[in-house]
Amino acid sequence: MNRNTSFFWAADDLRVVEENDDSVVLGIDIDDDDRDNNKGVSIPIGESHSTSIDYDARPPDAIPLINSTKGSETANRVRPYGSTTNDLNHNVSRAREETKKAFPIQRTVFPHQAKGSPSRSLRKRAPKGLRFQAVIWHIGNIDVQLGQVTMRFRLTLYWNDEKYDEDQLEFPHGTPPSPNTRKKAQERIKYSNTMWVMEGRQCACRKQMTNQNSILEMVDVPPVSILNAVHFDTVGAPEVCMLDEEERLLRWTCMYNAVLTQGDHMFVGNFPHDSHLLELRLGVLCDRGKGRRWDHTVYPLMLATEADSQGSSRIPCGMIVDHVRVPDFVFDANHLRFEMLPMLSFGGHSCNKQPSHSTTSCDTFLQITLPVVRESCQFDRSIFPILIALNIIAVSCMPRNFGSPTASTETMLSIAFVQVGIRLTVDSRLPGVGYQIKMQQVMNQCFWLICGLVLESNIVFFLVVKLNFDESDLPIFVLDIGTAIAALLYNFRITRMYWKDKPSSPSLTK
Repeated sequence: MNRNTSFFWAADDLRVVEENDDSVVLGIDIDDDDRDNNKGVSIPIGESHSTSIDYDARPPDAIPLINSTKGSETANRVRPYGSTTNDLNHNVSRAREETKKAFPIQRTVFPHQAKGSPSRSLRKRAPKGLRFQAVIWHIGNIDVQLGQVTMRFRLTLYWNDEKYDEDQLEFPHGTPPSPNTRKKAQERIKYSNTMWVMEGRQCACRKQMTNQNSILEMVDVPPVSILNAVHFDTVGAPEVCMLDEEERLLRWTCMYNAVLTQGDHMFVGNFPHDSHLLELRLGVLCDRGKGRRWDHTVYPLMLATEADSQGSSRIPCGMIVDHVRVPDFVFDANHLRFEMLPMLSFGGHSCNKQPSHSTTSCDTFLQITLPVVRESCQFDRSIFPILIALNIIAVSCMPRNFGSPTASTETMLSIAFVQVGIRLTVDSRLPGVGYQIKMQQVMNQCFWLICGLVLESNIVFFLVVKLNFDESDLPIFVLDIGTAIAALLYNFRITRMYWKDKPSSPSLTK
């Protein structure tokens, strides 16, 4: 009786070649009926990947292929023609070598299913962490009194989902598509008409566009927190999508309007030459403990890379868009810094503050800082030069002491009232804080200088009129000259104090 059968050399169910004392397996099963009839199967070597085998026309040394799972009893029962185990092993080895020569491209086993290596579907993907990207779209007024700033930014988070796609296998060239491969192709066609929708804060669902009620897949989303936000609201709804099906690269993004507290460093004692660091702190607080869903040792916080952003921005980890302006401040967009700092108290995790403490054993958060410098042109070129000029004019009025009893005094007091008017105008533009700032100190010293000159003029008048000193006497001359020199030196000190702490930022962008 003739019986034909066909098979593929590199099918999905091809198993590892194993040898023992009783049986040899090449990954092809023989039906129980064939074993009962004691009919062996020969392996013809040819060009085709499938062939027909004539059982009656087998050669005398044909070797049966049996399943090792049946045990040695079955192997002894179906071994034909009185061949021994050594003969069986020798002939199978010869058949194997001939098969390799005839099919040099094919493999009897897949690389991921090689002997001693775990199955690909069982291998755990090495975590790449949670990667952040922050793009700043707007910066509002800086409230130095409250230490707050309003900011609009788009926050994007990239991560690789831990679920591994078991159907993604690499087959040898020329191998027909397996059922798993065909299934995956159908799934890709099905997923081409799907979308991702956020379900709450920590979950995203994949749904069909035609049927919103059907959930094809669900993934966990890391709950991002703005650590220094006083209050915030979202612009639109958060979006999530899968950028790479094979790598399971996911992207979550959302636009925020937030009021951010800046802490105690918002000090304006150097006004109008004060500078500040605007801070945005981001982190993940939920389930960051050991063994939790977002274990910080398994999912460390990182910055996005070019592979994540895929060319969507010039700088993968984040940037400031070109149209951003900060009222009354200037900045350099290239000075935007991204730092990973240890989480000291957020989320209930505490870390050792010693410098030698490793950040791998402590959770971290992302701090984005932007240095800004106040735009002081109005004070530098308008207000301060007028104050210095009024001081010099007041010194030049000293020779008028004896023009009339009140000539120089009236002039100096007029200058003092001008300075008081300037101060009342400038005070409306100064920050309302509970300590003295540099601009107030400058105006105070200018006013005290005028008051000192008026006092000297009155003393000289008293000496000449009441004590009968002559105007040309040495004490009167020394007093006038000494007071004028001291006033000019004090004026120089005021100028030096004003310009001393002015930051130099030639590359700043307004």
